[in-house]
Amino acid sequence: AGNAIEGMEPVDPSPEAHPDQWPISAVRGTPALVGRSLLILAGAFLLRALTEAGTLANATGVVLGLAYAASWIIAAAMAARKGARGSAGFFAVCAALIADPLIFEASTEFGVLSPTGSAFTLAIMTAAGLFVAARWRLQESAWVFVVGTMMTAAILAVVRPPGEAGTTVLVVLGLVAVWL
Repeated sequence: AGNAIEGMEPVDPSPEAHPDQWPISAVRGTPALVGRSLLILAGAFLLRALTEAGTLANATGVVLGLAYAASWIIAAAMAARKGARGSAGFFAVCAALIADPLIFEASTEFGVLSPTGSAFTLAIMTAAGLFVAARWRLQESAWVFVVGTMMTAAILAVVRPPGEAGTTVLVVLGLVAVWL
């Protein structure tokens, strides 16, 4: 058995050594990021289920959900700082996918946020997401935050009277989007 191993040549794992083969590292990354994102979203659904079941008070569930979304904005910033742009993008998208529907439900279903409070909360979460996206040039993440915020603000405008706060958020968001 020792002779068989001695006769084998070492394999060069670099992509240059095998240009005709698909780089396996490109395939490994995306499923891992998608799987991680699904686990992140599952955490948000758990908080929502605990709130809907009455285990958590509505206000507590909303605050924990917003903190959870904010933690993924921070994780996106940390990943981007380390150069892990894929992870940063997926974390930012998860943060937006958690925050926007949560703000909508906090305003409509749970009755925790007033129209002004929901506009203010939406503006703060979007500003944090856009800061991270602009700081580390994550354009896709910026688009997700902008489109998500516009959709949430527009739906809130239909469901609840928008008032001046909702209109202000949309105008400022439009200006920021042009600036980015």
